[in-house]
Amino acid sequence: MSRSAFRAGPCSQSELGRETVKFMLRKIKNILPWYLFAWISSYIILCAYYGFDLRTQAKMLGESLFPTLLVYMAGFDGFEVVGAVWYLSAMYLCMPVIYVFLRTKKDLFVWVAAPLLTLFLYGYIHKAYGGFGIGTIWIGFCYGGVIFAAAGLLCGCFCFGVSEWLRRQRLTKFSCILISFLDMGTFIVCLILMQIRPDGAINATMAFLFAVVVTASFSGKSYTTNFFNRFCNSALIRKFSIAVYLCHGRVALILTKYFPDIESYEVRLSLYLVASFLLSVLCVVIVELVRSCCRERGRMAFYYLFFEKEKR
Repeated sequence: MSRSAFRAGPCSQSELGRETVKFMLRKIKNILPWYLFAWISSYIILCAYYGFDLRTQAKMLGESLFPTLLVYMAGFDGFEVVGAVWYLSAMYLCMPVIYVFLRTKKDLFVWVAAPLLTLFLYGYIHKAYGGFGIGTIWIGFCYGGVIFAAAGLLCGCFCFGVSEWLRRQRLTKFSCILISFLDMGTFIVCLILMQIRPDGAINATMAFLFAVVVTASFSGKSYTTNFFNRFCNSALIRKFSIAVYLCHGRVALILTKYFPDIESYEVRLSLYLVASFLLSVLCVVIVELVRSCCRERGRMAFYYLFFEKEKR
């Protein structure tokens, strides 16, 4: 979002509404094929696990309307077919508002409003709930996930602004080495903290550390990030990460149904990771296969309903 707003041309007040709608439509189109696969695969898993008959399936489909449309974070309850997508719902509710401020008052918003609002929102969540696990808690006018997503997006705006500023600076090799150590070192610390303190007591600390990692990584001055980018297919990793996020939610039901006697946490975790990996690979293969078939047939009209046109 920040990158789109930063790279857009001069803001036209008379067309800002339509520009925002087009921006959101692009976001939806980018994730739609992955989301459709995740929804279908999750629906099959749910039916296999619970043994739904046709009547129950019809009821489930009716109750899943608002979660499927990713608007239930506004207060429209229902049955989640795809697990763990509350953050997508909350993010899509917050994005249009933040995008408008980015386009109209970019400098003031990025350097003043975004960091202060991030501190206040994260601070409120931490003080009121003792951690950031409030995604599905109703807080009076919306779900807590909306506040959490807004804080994350605002933090991202500030981090992207700082990283773009660093990218324009002519730094010495010593400065780049420091940023590289800050990048990789902070990331390693985050991984260690997630293992030794899995509870929500250090959520605020983790948010700050991840903000440092993101800023250093996107600055273009980190030797470690540049090294990994050189040898890794970033496009493939991006696709796979989306597939993992959307497809992993219902994998636990497979383990519960077909491996109910396994009590070892390490074994269950290993099976969960393997199953999530395989389902995500299947997602990437099928989505890319559909993309390829549509291309070979002359870029048919329905292709652009699911995929954005490639820029030449």
